[in-house]
Amino acid sequence: MAILALVARATGRNYDIARALILAAVLMTFFNPLILVYDVSFQLSFLATIAVIFLSPKIEKYFMWVTTRFKLRDIISVTSAAYIFVLPFILYKMGNLSLVALPANILILPFIPFTMLLGFLTGFAGLIYYVFSLPFGYIAYLFLHYELSVINFLSNIPFSAVFFSNFPLFLTILIYFYFLYWLFGRNIKKFFSFIE
Repeated sequence: MAILALVARATGRNYDIARALILAAVLMTFFNPLILVYDVSFQLSFLATIAVIFLSPKIEKYFMWVTTRFKLRDIISVTSAAYIFVLPFILYKMGNLSLVALPANILILPFIPFTMLLGFLTGFAGLIYYVFSLPFGYIAYLFLHYELSVINFLSNIPFSAVFFSNFPLFLTILIYFYFLYWLFGRNIKKFFSFIE
C-alpha cells in the first residue's frame, strides 16, 4: 500500500486507499494463497485496516467530546473502530474478549511513534559509535517500560478478559454482513438499482 501511495504521488495520480488495500491483499494471496485460511495476522490486519479506512470516520462523531490535543480523538476513534471490527473474528478464532484492550491502546498508542523513532535512532547512532546511541536507548527504554507496565497492570486485573469456548461461525458471518451493510448499504442499493 505504501509503494502504491508513492507511485501515485510520483505519477500525479489519485491514491485510493481502498483499492490499494484490495490490490495489496490480492498480490499477497497470489504469492501465498494459504494466508487466506491459515494466517491470522494477515486476516486481522486486513480487517483492522478496513475498520480504520471505513468505520473510524463513521464513529468519530461519537467522540466529539474527546479533546483533539495529542490527536487523542483520532486515537480513540481509530482504536475503537479497529477493535469493534476485529472483535467477532477474534471471538471466533480465539474466543477471547479483552475488557482492557481499549483503555490499554488509548494509554499506549500516543507513545508508540516516539518509541519507534527512538528505537530507530538508537540503532542508527549505534552504527556510528555505540556511545552516541546511549541517550536514545535510555529514553526508548523509559517509553517501553511505561508501555509494558500499562500492559502488565491491566492484564493482571481480575476478569480483564472473558472467554467464549465455541463462538459460532454463522454468527461471525452474520455480524460481518451487518457491518458491511452498515458501512456500504447505500452503495449496495445504488449498485443493484443500476443493474436493474
